[in-house]
Amino acid sequence: MERHITKIKIFFTVSMAIWMVLVVATTKNRVLEKQVARAERQTQYMRYKFEFSRGQNLPTLASVGALIASVFKEPESAISAEATSSALRAEAVPILLYHGIVSKPDRFSLTPEAFKEQMFALKREGYETVRLDDFIQFVRGEKDLPEKSFLLAFDDGRVDSFEEADPILQALGWSSVMFVATRQSFPETGINEYYLNKNQVADMAKSGRWEIQSHAVQLTGGAIEVDKLGNRGNLLSNKMWLTDLGRLESEEEYIQRIDNEFTLSKQAIERLLGTSVRAFAYPFGDYGQDSENAKGLAEETIRGAVTKNYEVAFQQTWDKDNFFSENFRGLEPDFYRLRRVEPASTWSGDDLLAFLKGAASKMLSYSDLLTANNGWKNPWGAMEFNGQGLHLMTSPETTGSFAFLDGTRGWTDYLYTAKIEKEKGDYVTLFARYQNDDNYVSCTFGDRYVKIDEKEDGVLHTLIEDENPIHTPPEGAYYGIYVNGSEVKCYEGGAVAVLSFGFDDKLSSGGIGVRIWDEALNNGAIILSSLQVVPSNEANSVLDALPLYNR
Repeated sequence: MERHITKIKIFFTVSMAIWMVLVVATTKNRVLEKQVARAERQTQYMRYKFEFSRGQNLPTLASVGALIASVFKEPESAISAEATSSALRAEAVPILLYHGIVSKPDRFSLTPEAFKEQMFALKREGYETVRLDDFIQFVRGEKDLPEKSFLLAFDDGRVDSFEEADPILQALGWSSVMFVATRQSFPETGINEYYLNKNQVADMAKSGRWEIQSHAVQLTGGAIEVDKLGNRGNLLSNKMWLTDLGRLESEEEYIQRIDNEFTLSKQAIERLLGTSVRAFAYPFGDYGQDSENAKGLAEETIRGAVTKNYEVAFQQTWDKDNFFSENFRGLEPDFYRLRRVEPASTWSGDDLLAFLKGAASKMLSYSDLLTANNGWKNPWGAMEFNGQGLHLMTSPETTGSFAFLDGTRGWTDYLYTAKIEKEKGDYVTLFARYQNDDNYVSCTFGDRYVKIDEKEDGVLHTLIEDENPIHTPPEGAYYGIYVNGSEVKCYEGGAVAVLSFGFDDKLSSGGIGVRIWDEALNNGAIILSSLQVVPSNEANSVLDALPLYNR
């Protein structure tokens, strides 16, 4: 081993010497400039290759002659990135999104060391990247992918992200998608060294490791002036303030500008690379929902432009979003709002793996004593795990609090029971077939009444509401919701409190959640200390073990 390490050190010393010689030689030679950059990435690639292999059988060192040959050799296409690490089929695939890789981390960027640690952790855990076409077929339900597949993506077309990420991708045998803002990368005059230029983009595509897709033209960058005071907003969802004319864009001008952002960026990339551009990433994850001066117009306009030009489009998930983190096979209702997760710049490799474990598709049967967070998301209100279980609380600004379990989108027919202690507040609600805030079935339990609601595309219907016939103990009780086909039952202990038939077929699958609510602000809190979810055909064995409360 010591002999191998010594050889590695000699190898890197010689490599750096070669690199320095090439730097001097390229001061007046544009051709060699590309070769120098390639040589530096090749040296990094070899370093990462050795580093990842450390502790295993080290590969034989390449000769200096082979290294020099590799510097001047055109890059070979990467092997297909379809995952092969597992025989198990993926039910959902995450997209991991990055922006920049820099020496000083910030909100949008992480260090090379942090990025390397995250990628190495994924590889060691058995994760593999997939190509864009594989992913598109997967979400359409047309193709299976192995478990632990993921799509890797970068936004903005930044030089730093390419230069730092590419050697790691090569070392791990992975691929990525780069979403390029064409006005920044393909300027009519000059070159902005912050963004990749045409030659770099072409070389990336030629390597086989990078697929180039659209991040809009971004004629003015990601933001525009939205009023006469100079306030700025997102470029897609707002009308632009026209300073020379002293007014906002007209509706027609806005629609045309948005169409250009989508159409012209696609055309520019296709002309450069001679390939089809199929995907779009919304700058700032904004598809019109954050409009300041074009509400009611923005979402419709953006939707029209993106569907005209692309097969899929990607938004971004935030901490308080009500979306499942991963994209489920054959269950995505909207191919133009597929979800990407941005790992925090402060995350270690273990942090990223823990997140992915919580977000991953969960199998039935499922149970949890809730001593730690295994994927619960809290879009509003407050939530903590306090040693007793999931503590769900209202905040000073809310009358309720809601949490749902990530990774459960694919569940269909099941019984979901939970032991809940009400600390304060009037109503507890269990959710089944939860898809998002606009689509679910629920059972609400109060001292006075119990009811079943369905919500489809944002429209809420109460299927049945009746007096609550059961008196649950204040120190804690078991509550449950059962869904099977179009049947739903609400349980308190082992007894049915109310039932209904015939909710909408669109709600045929979805996950679980829980909510506390009270009429007064900041007056709700529960402790969810255990839960169990079983397929509907196993429901009776669970119900028979639950207590029967007084009527």
